[in-house]
Formats: sequence, C-alpha cells, structure tokens
Amino acid sequence: ELSSLRQEVSSKDATISSIQMELNRCNEIVTYLTSELEESKSRTRLAENQFDGLKDAIRSLQDENIEKTQLNERLLESTVSEKEKYVEQFNNMNDMVEKLQKEVAMLRSLTKMNKPWFGLPRRGQNVVADSDRNDTSGVDMASKRQWGAVGAVLPSQPQFTIKAHKNDASCVRYDGTNLNLVATASSD
Repeated sequence: ELSSLRQEVSSKDATISSIQMELNRCNEIVTYLTSELEESKSRTRLAENQFDGLKDAIRSLQDENIEKTQLNERLLESTVSEKEKYVEQFNNMNDMVEKLQKEVAMLRSLTKMNKPWFGLPRRGQNVVADSDRNDTSGVDMASKRQWGAVGAVLPSQPQFTIKAHKNDASCVRYDGTNLNLVATASSD
C-alpha cells in the first residue's frame, strides 16, 4: 500500500507540478493581456484626444469658412458696385465726348463757313464797327479800330511782339484801362 500511496503521491506531485506550470503559463498570459489592455486603453485615450482635436479643428475650419464666405460675398458686392459706378462714369464720359465731338464738328462747320465764333471775328477778318461799315467818310482811325459793340479801340500796330506760346493762341483779353496790354491763352 505504501508503494501505491507513493505512486499516488508522485502522480499527484506530477499533477501539481503540471498544474503549477499551467498556472505560471496562465499568469504570463494574464500579465501579457493586462499589458495589452493597458496599451489598448492608452491608445483609446490617444484616439479620443485626437478625435476631440479633429472635432475642434473641423469646427474652427467651418467657422473660418463661414468668415471667408461672408468676406468673399462682401468683396464681390463691393467690386460689383464699384464696377457699376465705373461703368456709369464711363457712360457719362462717352456721352460727354459725343457731345464735345458734335460741338467740335459744329465749330468746324462754322469755321468753314467763315462765320464768327461766339461773336468774335476770325483771323484775317477786318474788324470794323457797324457804323464804320455804312460810313466811309473821313472818320478818324480810332473809330475804325473799334472792336464790336463793346467800344474797345484796338491798337493800330503792336508795341511789342512776344512769342509766348508754341501753339496758336486760343483766347485774347484786352486791357480795359487803355494801357495797351493784352493777355493771351493757349493750349500749351
């Protein structure tokens, strides 16, 4: 019996050692699984943080997109209104140019017809008062030099000749105080 008990004890010892080995192996598996679980939890926390960061980034991008869209609409409206103003100014300038071109054409036709422009005589025309045209008797030279209905007496000859303009003079103003002074204007 003792030998059967020894055999039984030795088989139980073998079973215990096998169970002990199995227990050690299970403890290693539990340790590995625990470390894997902790690593998975840390990855989950990292993924949650990244998800929260992505949500915040998406919100900020949406807000920025809304601001940019509003800015774009404002810029588009202001650009369109400025272009409309420019078009209106351009049309006004075109109308003015057409009006001025018609006026220039009318003045050219008056020039061709050799009529006075705004009551002023053309270059080369003799300026004679209306009374002098009818009266050819011996009236003094001052009355023949009278300019239009204004009664200004033109000088009989220039005192000075000054080349003041590169282009033709477009306007002449005589001094009314009888000092024989003349002011001229030109396009240059």
